[in-house]
Amino acid sequence: MGTRLHVFCFDGWTSKLVDIRGHGQIFKTTEPGLASFSASNNGTLAGTLTPLLDAAVAAVPPAQRRMTKLTIRATFSVQQMQPQQSQYLLQQVESLVDLFGFDDRSVEFLNGAEEAELAWLTVNFLKDTFHPGVQGVRKPVSALDLGGGSMKLAFFVSDASAEAARHAQLSKHIEHLELPYGSGYANLFARHFLHNGMITARARSCEAMYGIPAKHPCLPDSVVVAFGNTSKRLSAQGMFNLSSCVTLVQQLLCASSSSCPLVGAWPGYEGIGPRISLTSYFVDRMLDVGAVQDGHPDWQLTVGNFSQQASTACDATSKWLPVLRQSYPTLSEQSVAWLCFDLTFQAAILIYGLNLTHDQPINLEKKIKYEGQLYEVSWALGEAIRGLKERVS
Repeated sequence: MGTRLHVFCFDGWTSKLVDIRGHGQIFKTTEPGLASFSASNNGTLAGTLTPLLDAAVAAVPPAQRRMTKLTIRATFSVQQMQPQQSQYLLQQVESLVDLFGFDDRSVEFLNGAEEAELAWLTVNFLKDTFHPGVQGVRKPVSALDLGGGSMKLAFFVSDASAEAARHAQLSKHIEHLELPYGSGYANLFARHFLHNGMITARARSCEAMYGIPAKHPCLPDSVVVAFGNTSKRLSAQGMFNLSSCVTLVQQLLCASSSSCPLVGAWPGYEGIGPRISLTSYFVDRMLDVGAVQDGHPDWQLTVGNFSQQASTACDATSKWLPVLRQSYPTLSEQSVAWLCFDLTFQAAILIYGLNLTHDQPINLEKKIKYEGQLYEVSWALGEAIRGLKERVS
């Protein structure tokens, strides 16, 4: 996923976002991600981070640099490294950051539940859920992010529902979050599904099958796929069977979270709400199949659109590979081979995992317009808002 820089500017009186030289934010990205570095190639680490840190320095006026908070967070992929290696990596990052003049700086890990919470904060801040002088939230939006390694979900729950969840042994998923603008507190159900990312789900599907290579019911007949890293390689050969594919997906989805529905069940559970924001692979795969068109920051669909696209992709997958490639000519062979599995998995998350109806409206979002400017939908803004509240308090 690479290494990314987000620079935000807030009004000191109102805490609202303001533009930076005519842009909502400064956003830059580079490859590779931090998890690609080790003690043997920390010189490359400096080569990757320095352009991003230079951009941060250029964005912040010298007089404000010493009081501007610089936050670096290492997410899931870095935390999968050996503990000694990951700690050394963060120490190297911190040593590099020391050279750039930001006195208020922080280099830490970010766990999955925090990431879910901060993504919720980002989406709801940009959608004006919070208002100065108003206690609580108005029309909250649930945030569901499907990354490569994991899935993150956060949604608002009432005080009564939060208390009931605690009594149902779900207290570890309930967060009591301070809101922006002094508008009170909110209870969130925030959960990180470690093995339900799009890429990890593919890997687990291969591991669940038998044979060398594994015979996979969601892939086109005879097509062989292979992926992995230096420590582990996986491969599978297509032996398409729709019924077996659906069964496999449901087993993978529920086995990794201990049960379905994914959020558990407790007396007083009110559902994840009528307003839902989907990001990352949900967006990418809908773009791949042409269900939405690129060039827009967000799109409105229904849950049923995922089922429909999964059905169409799986129907094409049941035919031989040239027919499938002809149906989706812009996709690579590996990408199109996984299409039936990916879309079936995504539809299962929404319908089987979250008990959403086919007519439930959903928003696919890469960016959100706020005060006339576009902002990336990312946990990074939520982290900036949290840091802002710490400075004010």
